[in-house]
Amino acid sequence: MRQGERAARQGSPARADLYRRLRDAILGADYKPGEPLSENALAQRFGVSRTPVRDALARLSDEGLVEVFPQRGSAVSRISADRVRQLLFMRRVLETAVVGTAAARCDGALEKALRELLRRQQAFFEKNDTLAFLRCELAYNARIYRFCGRAAVWNAYRFLLPDAIRVQYLRMQTFYYRQSPALRMGLEYHLVGQRMLFDALAAHDQDAARRLVHESLGEFERDLQRLRDLFPSYFAQEDLRPQTVTDFRA
Repeated sequence: MRQGERAARQGSPARADLYRRLRDAILGADYKPGEPLSENALAQRFGVSRTPVRDALARLSDEGLVEVFPQRGSAVSRISADRVRQLLFMRRVLETAVVGTAAARCDGALEKALRELLRRQQAFFEKNDTLAFLRCELAYNARIYRFCGRAAVWNAYRFLLPDAIRVQYLRMQTFYYRQSPALRMGLEYHLVGQRMLFDALAAHDQDAARRLVHESLGEFERDLQRLRDLFPSYFAQEDLRPQTVTDFRA
């Protein structure tokens, strides 16, 4: 298919909606890691033909959420703990610097934007809408990066984020839901963390902002290992061979 034709097909509202709905179903564990994906079953579920399903699967494959096996079909990709750790490493190094800058420069405009995102998170908390809640959390962090002139740094995380979102969703379903009567406690835990970061930024407390980010990412990494132990079939067998580093010289 020519590039222009592919772009036009992906731009169709119906196709874009199918892609988003299927992506949400994978991120929200409606389809589990490693689960086969039948084009016929998906077409029937979403009330479309197989062609838009095939296009959506191709896009999700590009994001690392789906594995396509020629002549054999597709399956939800298993979570790469290595990719998640790579993201955590990048954020631990870069985000502590970003929030330090944000705390030093925080103004009324940033406070207003973050307060609105917290309000929206509160609404999703009340609805128990975990995926929307997590998206709002990502928007909150992205807004801080943009404020510091580091939008390109945040965008560099894009390829690694889907696996991290799946881990975050699984954390809430596992460690919080089973310890409390409702999933709301899991959402509340993260909402409190976002509010604490907001307070540190508004108070221009750089040390507190950096500490909160470091502690949050540390908790995430510890839970990642616990999830691998509890759900080994959800995670990819890591390739321990030396990794290739791309040489960008002309």
